[in-house]
Amino acid sequence: MYGRTNGVFAIDHYKASSPRGAITSIDKLASALTTSVAHLQDLAQPFDGRYFELRKPKRNGGTRIVYDPHPDLKAIQKKINSRIFRAVLYPPYLYGGIRDTLDSRDYIKCATVHCPSSVVAQLDIDSFFDNILFHQIYEVFTEFFHYSPEVSDLLTRICAKDDFNLPQGAPTSVALSNLIFFNDEPSLVRHISDSGARYTRFIDDITISHPDSKFPIEKYAKAAIRIIERNGFRINESKSGTLRDTGLIDVFGIRVNGAVIPPFLAGFKSRPQAIMANFC
Repeated sequence: MYGRTNGVFAIDHYKASSPRGAITSIDKLASALTTSVAHLQDLAQPFDGRYFELRKPKRNGGTRIVYDPHPDLKAIQKKINSRIFRAVLYPPYLYGGIRDTLDSRDYIKCATVHCPSSVVAQLDIDSFFDNILFHQIYEVFTEFFHYSPEVSDLLTRICAKDDFNLPQGAPTSVALSNLIFFNDEPSLVRHISDSGARYTRFIDDITISHPDSKFPIEKYAKAAIRIIERNGFRINESKSGTLRDTGLIDVFGIRVNGAVIPPFLAGFKSRPQAIMANFC
């Protein structure tokens, strides 16, 4: 099922695949989004109430700041999602915010990739959305989608907050975060897969695992960290580390050390159900 989205397979299952037919002019972009050029340009400019800041409690304490776009901006961002990002073929190691009618991309399915495991390295990218900057969003549109500079600049200003970074909570932000390592991640995952280990990224949470507790997983975690740091991000040390098979090993609160996951458990929809089932 590598690279499969809506029944289509990517040519290289380590790489995301952009849709055919690059958008080469703002007129064509407006046509693709069934709106006017003037409306897109207006939404790309700063205006009062462009984003509303919301504070939401975290499960483990503290608050998370998210941004709710103005209704007109949100409507266009949803069109960008459905007409541009949804046509992307995402590689199988990416999870979260990906609509795949044939293969779930939720956190439960992500955890099952690592079942059974005797050693797991977990890397949390610190303040991921805040640190995805304007030029990185622009590069996704120019280098991954191969859009013209004027189209890429307009889309970037529509998707970015204050022409600076990626706003967590906007409809387009998760899709862009999934593509932010499109240049470096495929070779990293190929390297890890060739060693017999498994790799997944659920937005900002990277997991590398292997069924043999003696596997030198730190070597591959360091390779991932090099790529993360080369792209301007940092690891959250307090949420990162290595777990070996001397007790419970969990991914997203789901136990992954033990026997292979029974097929029927993949149908659980809630985190409490999955944890109580004690997957492996």
